[in-house]
Amino acid sequence: MTRRWALQLSVLCTSLMGQPMGLVALGAPDVGQLFFKKTIVDLGEMKRGEKRSADFHFKNLGEEEVRFVGVHESCGCLVSDFHKGPYAPGAEGHLRVTFDSVDHKGKVLKTVILVTDEPLLPERVLTIKAHVLTDLVLSPPLIDWGVISPLSSLPMTKEVILTQVEKGKTIAISKPATASRFFSTALTPLQEGRYSLKVTLNSLPPIGRFREILRLETDLPHLRILPLPMLGEVTSRIQPDLDYLDFGQVSVENGKSRQFNLKSEAPFKIEKIETFLYMNGEAVDSSSKILDLVISNQDTATKDKTVTVNLKEATELRGSLHGQVYLYTDDQKDKISVNVYGTIVDRKE
Repeated sequence: MTRRWALQLSVLCTSLMGQPMGLVALGAPDVGQLFFKKTIVDLGEMKRGEKRSADFHFKNLGEEEVRFVGVHESCGCLVSDFHKGPYAPGAEGHLRVTFDSVDHKGKVLKTVILVTDEPLLPERVLTIKAHVLTDLVLSPPLIDWGVISPLSSLPMTKEVILTQVEKGKTIAISKPATASRFFSTALTPLQEGRYSLKVTLNSLPPIGRFREILRLETDLPHLRILPLPMLGEVTSRIQPDLDYLDFGQVSVENGKSRQFNLKSEAPFKIEKIETFLYMNGEAVDSSSKILDLVISNQDTATKDKTVTVNLKEATELRGSLHGQVYLYTDDQKDKISVNVYGTIVDRKE
């Protein structure tokens, strides 16, 4: 048995006994074979806000060079540091992954996917485990404003209770500064080791989903900034009764029509219409000639309207069609959008 085959058989036996696997393929061509001593690193217990690094050591057991193509972290809390190579046969190296625990508490498991130019096993999954201990507990840990209508009554207030885990220890906490003009905050000490943080939404953010991070300053050396995420969605006062129109299969000779309804708690008018279409991923010129909209009581202020969308004859188009319909109302804050899908064929079977 040659030395090369003995080495491959030894690695294979080690893998079958439950140890971290290297790349082994008996009878395979000469390719780079990275063998990792560990693919899982347990960082143990750590304080929230601390950063710790894990080194994943490897060796090229093959007879060809290996290069790193890149890494994909499963979380923004991970940062990878590595040398792309090339790693010659017999060369050793390591990939360092740093974990930032500021947004975590309790047991944590995160992964990094290493991509190499090895043809038989180009991707390796490396895992980091940790148990994050926190000095402060936020209840709730996130402020969810939910879905907010322009007709909602403002201001709206949410409360978060901050509790120190270790009794008898005083942690100084300062009121968070908001990055947005839509919110204000008030921090009030309660009994020993507890605070009340009230966050008030004074005015509506723009229509759509929003996310903001409140940052509370503390005197903890490992947790100078305690983040508190907020999220929500501001909707238009006018709601369509569906999110998209599916025309299905449409013959170029016939066209097809679909309808949806708009409803509001207050009368409104439609002042502007825009349509954008894409055929097989390419923008369609003059899409208004293909898509025609008819709106009931368009120029009259009413609480409900019916929108008829006509996909007209399109003799020069074939394939997958998608796009958007935008309706603008007499209230500058309202913009209604509905997605459009369909497939245009020569003749509907």
